Amino acid sequence: MAAKFTLGRYKLTQQILNILDVTEETRKDFLCAECGGRIVCVLDVPLTTRHFRHKSANSNCKPALETLLHKTAKEIICANNSINLPGRPAFAYSGKPEISFSKYRPDVTLYGKEKNLLVEIEVSHPMTYEKHLDYQQQGADCLVIDLSNYPRVFHLSDLENEIIQQTDRKNFYGCQNAYFKPIGNYEAKVSPDNKNPLAKTLIRVVAFGIGCLIYKRFFSETKQKKRRIRSY
Repeated sequence: MAAKFTLGRYKLTQQILNILDVTEETRKDFLCAECGGRIVCVLDVPLTTRHFRHKSANSNCKPALETLLHKTAKEIICANNSINLPGRPAFAYSGKPEISFSKYRPDVTLYGKEKNLLVEIEVSHPMTYEKHLDYQQQGADCLVIDLSNYPRVFHLSDLENEIIQQTDRKNFYGCQNAYFKPIGNYEAKVSPDNKNPLAKTLIRVVAFGIGCLIYKRFFSETKQKKRRIRSY
């Protein structure tokens, strides 16, 4: 049986739209957002059961709604240039999806004027503690958008409003390190020593002092023993 799903890509604009946004005039202009294959818009059924399906009955593509919703949310963020944040001013940006950061890859990276903002979108998988901790240690602010319980039948304009304008589903995690890498320079990691030259100097002084003590205690005694043996 062919898979049924409610999100498809409109060929003329390349947007991912919900089945509720399809009209009789546009129903022939949709492709699968997962595999790019031809799909059929099934509209002659009750509103709540409208759906897409692949035109080929032999298609092995079975797009998961959670995956398509996640992909749609990323495209919405990248298509905009400003997003409202909870408890702080709106953030102006240029967005790019799936840019590697440290050992993780945030869903979207928002490149701002003074600093960047990493975005994680939760649909079927919540953001892990390890990822959150790594972002903090690397000096990055992070915005988490929770769409795990978002209605599966919706108009694209409603989803866009929820992601860009509203803040109820958002959690902002500010960086505790108060250090932000330059725009577009995430790969140029700065070590703690380079960030604090004074600390680096103190470490060298302490290490030198310890080395001197070890030398005096062990090597000096060895020399004295050798001298005693020679004197005999």
